[in-house]
Amino acid sequence: MTSPNNPLTQAALILLMALQFQACGQVTAVARIAVEGVEEAIDVAARVSGRSLTPAARTVLATELRQATLRYGDDALVAASRGGLELAEAAGRYGSDVWKFSVRVPAGARALALHADELLPLARRIGPEVLELEARHPAIACRAAGAFGDDAVRYLAREAPAAELPRLVGYAERADSPATRKLLLDAYKEKGSVFLERLDWKVIMAGGLSTAAVVAAYKVSDGVQDGLETVAKGSPGHFARTVGVLSQPVRTVLTLFGLALAAMLLWRLWPWVRRLTPRPKPAAP
Repeated sequence: MTSPNNPLTQAALILLMALQFQACGQVTAVARIAVEGVEEAIDVAARVSGRSLTPAARTVLATELRQATLRYGDDALVAASRGGLELAEAAGRYGSDVWKFSVRVPAGARALALHADELLPLARRIGPEVLELEARHPAIACRAAGAFGDDAVRYLAREAPAAELPRLVGYAERADSPATRKLLLDAYKEKGSVFLERLDWKVIMAGGLSTAAVVAAYKVSDGVQDGLETVAKGSPGHFARTVGVLSQPVRTVLTLFGLALAAMLLWRLWPWVRRLTPRPKPAAP
């Protein structure tokens, strides 16, 4: 057994104590940095919310943020700074999913903080794309999900320009049937902004969006035949009505042309008709 008075043993003990002191110093430094980060995040969150905190409320919030930081890292402090005081309050009401989604999409943390009752169930069902979409255009995610369905939210969050979201969703909300909404989204996926520009917003705002209007906008770039094939596959019930609407101008022109041709022929033949028509003989004196 090694004696405690052995020089090697004493040197080992001294080295072990030094390492312990160094580790304690590092932990203290990390703890100090963490506390400073939490306090700074609270100050930023208070400015975002435009509110002041009592000492008791600040203590409660600091505890909540420290727990979130232990679970999600410094990203929780970033989310708190973006979301404001309401984010921690929402987490207290609705659970840790508030932190989970806001940490993944800090840009959407403020929207989640203010509208957790609507956005959180949607995010649980669809995913973080709900907050990505909401960050691109406020108050659009729930409307898009209602108009197009969950899968469309994922697509729109990735692909649709923010400036086009209100117009596209607004058109869908005025569609006359689910089939028309589906056709609208399919046409937009294929043609994008060009197709959207072809839709007559004045007509849609006045009378709603019909399948015929979608096809009419789509056919400008892809031709009538391709557009009708799309309608026939995606919305057979509207096919006959769509064909009738699209062919109405042609039928009107043909009718007018026929009437004009008949009038011209009658005018040309009228002298011959008069010559061939027997005239009554004059009465005898």
